[in-house]
Amino acid sequence: MRFGKPQIALESCASTQDSARQFLAQPGAVVTAQSMTAGRGRLGRRWTAPVGANIAFTAVGEPVAPERLWELAPLVGLAVAEAVRRFGFDARIRFPNDIFLSHRKLGGVLIEAQNNTPLIGVGVNVLPRVWPQELEGIAIALEAGPSVQVLQEVIWECLTERWMGWQQEGLYAALPDWHALLDPEARRIFVLEGQPTLCKVALLSASGHVTLELPNGSLCTILASEVIFGED
Repeated sequence: MRFGKPQIALESCASTQDSARQFLAQPGAVVTAQSMTAGRGRLGRRWTAPVGANIAFTAVGEPVAPERLWELAPLVGLAVAEAVRRFGFDARIRFPNDIFLSHRKLGGVLIEAQNNTPLIGVGVNVLPRVWPQELEGIAIALEAGPSVQVLQEVIWECLTERWMGWQQEGLYAALPDWHALLDPEARRIFVLEGQPTLCKVALLSASGHVTLELPNGSLCTILASEVIFGED
């Protein structure tokens, strides 16, 4: 299986995830859009894509056992970061689904499923634009970099390579590279024992455990499948 074939190219849609549900083509197929009006990210947050400024696509994966679905966010995030890095940008990862550049959000990954078929949503800010007030100082675009089409195709190539490795060796084989690209300054609010706590992800294991560094420097390990995030 290779991601990117076939490609269902839309000029505009509400969400490539929703469009992919409608088409639900063969594994490897991607639904792309030049613009989105009601895309969504983590916690159901709205994500829009102005015409031609962003990468916005959903790739259809091969069926995955429900207990392994959580592995796709770090796997896909790694593939996207690696693709961006091929063009000389120091792209980094923030657990579980963000792509960072200069400690600001460059893009993200959204994993959903329909009848065990994963729908892999990817968004990357490519061209500069005026950010809405709530994203000022938070979001960033590549600006002087590859075109949307060129970067998109490289992402599909990297995703195909990582997917094939994952099928053969599991997430374990990808984790050293994933840890190497973690943004060392990235923090995220986790809800621990009912309390929002700003933490740094120190370790992710193939068994599904996430080790967090708490504000006091101590460590706490939780299951990735049971992570609850606060607003950040």
